[in-house]
Amino acid sequence: MAEDPSSGPSKFTRAVNPDLQGAPGNRPGIKHDSAAKEGRGATIARSYELKSSPVEQTFDIRHVQQIHEHLYKGISRSAGELTASVAASLSKAPAPGQQSERNELEQMYEGIRSRLLVPKLGKEAFVSEMAKASRDLHSKPLFYAGNEKAFQIFMTDLAHGARYHLDLSKVSMHDWQEAHHRMNHGGRDAGDGVMLRSIIRENSRPLRALEFESAVYYDYRRGAIREFPELGRLFKAFDEATKQAGFGKEEDRGTMKSPAYRIFRSVQNRLNEGMDPDSMTDQALSRMMEVQRSRER
Repeated sequence: MAEDPSSGPSKFTRAVNPDLQGAPGNRPGIKHDSAAKEGRGATIARSYELKSSPVEQTFDIRHVQQIHEHLYKGISRSAGELTASVAASLSKAPAPGQQSERNELEQMYEGIRSRLLVPKLGKEAFVSEMAKASRDLHSKPLFYAGNEKAFQIFMTDLAHGARYHLDLSKVSMHDWQEAHHRMNHGGRDAGDGVMLRSIIRENSRPLRALEFESAVYYDYRRGAIREFPELGRLFKAFDEATKQAGFGKEEDRGTMKSPAYRIFRSVQNRLNEGMDPDSMTDQALSRMMEVQRSRER
């Protein structure tokens, strides 16, 4: 079950955050009344709001704070409020005569940004770095409750910054928490994060793959090329290959059986794997076309 300020921090979160030891009712802003269900419904609605109107994409602690505050404002008095130990660590002043050093927590977020927000990040590199980022985030909760939901939304923002679309809506909270537990304590899975990486891999796609798909389906290339200029050359080669391939048999025209459609799926699969469009040359697309022709014979 997802953490929620109206029900107190979960056993999983209390286990890794010393600020949360003890009875949930002793923490500020925790509710235990009939408004709890209404509060959970509100957080779900607000999570959808953040998809269309995200907070400022700074990818730092303040970024997560803004998400948490938006989710739980009016539901919890501690919405957006850092735990006492986190706030204290961030406010530590340097000793006299010493230069201010970045806090360990701030360094962690800086490291996540430096590894993920890089150009042309391949799919497997993205999956691996996202798993590490999620592990690190969960090892250092920021709030008294509601960390899980805030971190998930932050992860989708991180993915978008890395030019990927991550959709965790179909992942149960049980599986999400179990994946993190295994990464930290799961024997063969410990440190490797097989389950967590699998979840991220299966629920993420490169944004340019989505743009390519939409552009082909709706015959609108300009927006896709504006967002991803490297798609321009791919569209030209793709159009030439499908034009030469034709539509096959009369009854197959415009269907999934047509050579043109199968070439589209081949290109789409490669983009979904994170392949750089520049590697899909005219020659490679011509080979796809020859394969489709041979199947028609």
